[in-house]
Amino acid sequence: DWFLKEVYQEGTILPEGAKLQMLRNYAAPMILISASGDMDRGKSEQLLPKMIGRQNVFIMIVNYVSPGSNAGLLLNNKRTHSGLKSMAKIKKYDVFSDHANLNRLQKWLSNQDKNVELYIVHSSEKNAQDVIKILKSEGWQKTNGTKIGGIIKIK
Repeated sequence: DWFLKEVYQEGTILPEGAKLQMLRNYAAPMILISASGDMDRGKSEQLLPKMIGRQNVFIMIVNYVSPGSNAGLLLNNKRTHSGLKSMAKIKKYDVFSDHANLNRLQKWLSNQDKNVELYIVHSSEKNAQDVIKILKSEGWQKTNGTKIGGIIKIK
């Protein structure tokens, strides 16, 4: 219940009344900086067909992407979900990732009360289960995971 019901129904967190520019074709090379869900949602999804068919486009992927997402498929030289093949140059830069790895998570948790509930929610199910097992072995007994679309009830 953090956002308006429209956010959940329409899958967007744009502020009410936000105005977005219509997409155009640009003749000159351009840079797109976007954080729209592995190129599966938002403006990235709309720009993808206009960009990946061009050889003068360079796409920098600067954070973790799911292998099955459009961005993950493009990194593996595969077609997108809509069947598009990329002519653009694509490179992944992990140095910009905003996702903490297990070591950073453990360091952050080292100053926290081990009696609180932890939920691992931004991971594949297998990786989440591995992290949960490690954290429980370190004394974080109330560590849990969720399923995609699952609900966490805070007491």
